[in-house]
Amino acid sequence: MDISELEYGFIDGGVGFEYLPVFSANEFLDLVREQSLYNEANVTKDGITEETTSAYLSFDFVTDFNNMPINANFGVRYEEADVESYSIQRPVIGFNWITPIQLDKLFAEEEVTEILEGDYEQFLPNLDISLEITDDLVTRFSYSKTIARSSIGAMFPATSLNLHRAGGPFRASQGNPNLLPFESQNIDLSLEYYYDDGSYISLGHFRKQVDNFISTGQIESELIGPNGPLTDPSINPRGNCPDGSVTNPVADCLSQPGDPIIEWEITTPQNLDATRVYGWEFNVQHLFGETGFGTIVNYTMVNSADEYDVYSLENDYALTGLSDSANLVVFYEKDEYQVRAAYNWRDEFLLSGGLEPTFTEAYSQLDISASYEINDHISVFLDGINITDESTRRHGRFSNQLIDYETYGPRYNVGFRGKF
Repeated sequence: MDISELEYGFIDGGVGFEYLPVFSANEFLDLVREQSLYNEANVTKDGITEETTSAYLSFDFVTDFNNMPINANFGVRYEEADVESYSIQRPVIGFNWITPIQLDKLFAEEEVTEILEGDYEQFLPNLDISLEITDDLVTRFSYSKTIARSSIGAMFPATSLNLHRAGGPFRASQGNPNLLPFESQNIDLSLEYYYDDGSYISLGHFRKQVDNFISTGQIESELIGPNGPLTDPSINPRGNCPDGSVTNPVADCLSQPGDPIIEWEITTPQNLDATRVYGWEFNVQHLFGETGFGTIVNYTMVNSADEYDVYSLENDYALTGLSDSANLVVFYEKDEYQVRAAYNWRDEFLLSGGLEPTFTEAYSQLDISASYEINDHISVFLDGINITDESTRRHGRFSNQLIDYETYGPRYNVGFRGKF
């Protein structure tokens, strides 16, 4: 490419780069187009339609056992979902062997629409029981079955060719519209002691059995294009190959039906095994008499039967998003005034799994809020979020493998609310 007409300069670079170029990307692309060197991207258009039908029943019961009041609620929800997803793209029909390691994709002239369908149905029961042992002591039991759907992006049927070097490796990825949602059977137990008006201590235990765990799996397979299986032209070289370019391919360097068929390692989301989550919750709320001052303290400990092992390359079932957390809140609420400060902490957790994981490091921040009711209809307020200017840091398998570092600074909202 001739860049003699491009205005550019250099500035001092960072680690690994002595200088960095500075130029207009738009001017650069205009020159690329003028010199007929611009290659249009093969854009994939994806879509999904989901129709959900549901019905539920709920029953409430009030009774007593040995003069201890019992309140119970039982319900069941039926849910049926029909899913249809599509991808529209120009499929790959072969490869153009340009350099010793580069195989450039060759696309069909016409777009092809791929449509896949899936469906599932669920019965979701729920039972909640509370028993007032004394006027101050309450115990609760809950059982429920819940679901969480997979991400939309995991359900598109399009195939993406992620790695295709001359001679291999060859790696691709596909969506899976037939993914079933996560299923979780949940049991919760708690004991609550109300030792004064508005003041209590509670201890809770929870267990979750998670089925249809969604993770990525790999299969070895051929990929069939409009002209048959995709083949590798670099295995048995012809002519002066590798040769040519993206815009000027050489016939001998293009895939032909007689070339070796490529065996692809295809990654796709799958419903795999089951896992368990369990933990404890501790809560205290205390009001200091009639002063209006109070405090709330809570701490949650959570564990999983399948945690990510950074020293292993096999972590199919590690759950994401699990970590201990704690909150400390002090507040004043009396007459027209409400003031609150909250310290929130969360321990390190797995953000995404797979062969190369991402961990979000332990994080804490301090938030404040205050409001004043001018009358029954109008109030003014001030909210401060992350007033200590904390940052978020994410790393890979080990803490020195920095992936990203985010800082947003404190955020404040000032305003008024009105109701009629």
